[in-house]
Amino acid sequence: MCDRVQLSWDLAARTDTPFELECRLRRFDGQYRWHDLRSRALFDDDGAILKWIGTGTDVEDVKRAEADLRLSKHEVEEALTLLETLQANVPIGFCLLDSDFRYVRINEALAASNGLPVAEHIGRRAADVLPELWPELEPHYRRVLETGESILNVEVERPMPADPEQMLSWAGELLRRLGGRRET
Repeated sequence: MCDRVQLSWDLAARTDTPFELECRLRRFDGQYRWHDLRSRALFDDDGAILKWIGTGTDVEDVKRAEADLRLSKHEVEEALTLLETLQANVPIGFCLLDSDFRYVRINEALAASNGLPVAEHIGRRAADVLPELWPELEPHYRRVLETGESILNVEVERPMPADPEQMLSWAGELLRRLGGRRET
């Protein structure tokens, strides 16, 4: 028995407290797996230990799931950092809309072309921000949501809302969302 297990066991016996410990144990087939051990000593009238009653639960799969979750969280954080870096530095405008066509993300370049700061886009419906343009774009967005198929190279040209003297050319790619990832 390793020192950590022995010390925990001895403490539980001396103090009449539950023995609780997670450790790796070798199973009958020779494989080491994580187990959650819990036990309690039963004493006789003189205070001597009669026996121990306890359980040992194999928690290897839970430990693996927790490790996978930590890895996934790390990967999501890295992807978010990359997205935020791209959003801040890309020389073209882009945005992400949710399934209700509300802005979730938009970069400065696209926000400026719409004549509003980034903060005034977030949470608002595209139809409210772009009332002149949305009727032309909405069918494309709806098609992506309904069919799950990506649409590439949607081109729309309109006067820039912030400066009607300038023409703004949108060449959009509407991407479908599958399993938490965007695909082209």
